[in-house]
Amino acid sequence: MQTSSPPPVPTLRVVDPRHLLRQRMLLALFWLLTVIAAFFAGRHLLVPDAEGIRAQLLAAEQRDIVMEQQLQEREQRITNLERGEQIARLANENVQTALAEKDNTISRLRRELALFERLIGPNAQAQGLTVHELALVPAADGVVTFDAVLTQTRDVRDGSSGRMTLSVEGQRNDQMETLAWSSLVPPEREEGIRFDFRYFQRLQGSFVLPPDFQPMAVEVRLQGRNIDTVRRRLSWGDAVKPGGT
Repeated sequence: MQTSSPPPVPTLRVVDPRHLLRQRMLLALFWLLTVIAAFFAGRHLLVPDAEGIRAQLLAAEQRDIVMEQQLQEREQRITNLERGEQIARLANENVQTALAEKDNTISRLRRELALFERLIGPNAQAQGLTVHELALVPAADGVVTFDAVLTQTRDVRDGSSGRMTLSVEGQRNDQMETLAWSSLVPPEREEGIRFDFRYFQRLQGSFVLPPDFQPMAVEVRLQGRNIDTVRRRLSWGDAVKPGGT
């Protein structure tokens, strides 16, 4: 009969918590050092010229700043040139306008001089009341301004007096029509424009044409005491003078 051996007695292992904490801290420090070493190693291995790239980036930024400044300077020069061109264009337009006004003045003075020579010159002949000149200037909304010069040298002592009216011939709705003075002006001007002179007189005014009316001719009528009615008819194209007289 064999006797059984008693079971082994389990050994107890005492673990120091402080020792375990130190081990974990050492492992964590080792892992952190490994990560840092891997970062720097990868930086030098994968991007060996990081400082050179950084320098190139700074240089590119500096070039961008310089180019932006140059662009602003060029835009300012272009703006100055455009302003200068506008000023030059405006000055040229003013000069052209002044020259056109002077040309109109010279032309008007020449016509007036020719008129004086005709009326009182050495070769002047006595003439009755007449419409020496008529100029029409159409504007917007059917408004037409007119400038008429009346003359007479036959009765210088008493002169000529009366009223001037206009009528316009043309088409409306494919029908010929004549617009009397009373239909062209307000009621207070229906009697016409008064004239009273010995040698000549310039009469100016305006009237309004209907929007659907196509003018073809204009007739001036002079009426007064002790004088026969004087008429002068002109085609619309001959009477219209751009810019006036």
